[in-house]
Amino acid sequence: MKSNIVSNIKKGAVVVGLGAVSSSAMADAGASITAAITAAEANMTMVTVGVLTVAAIGFGIGLVTSFLRR
Repeated sequence: MKSNIVSNIKKGAVVVGLGAVSSSAMADAGASITAAITAAEANMTMVTVGVLTVAAIGFGIGLVTSFLRR
């Protein structure tokens, strides 16, 4: 009977310990996700600026070319 109680206490301690480990892992995962979102937003800004720049350059070259053909 005593060994069953000790065994159950050990199992409970293991479960509590695993719960503490998983909650700290969740906090680390949350920080990683936040960092990834921040990086993705920065990348989207750079891509948007790049696409608009290429479009503006293309439009400008088209205007210059059409003006020189006249």
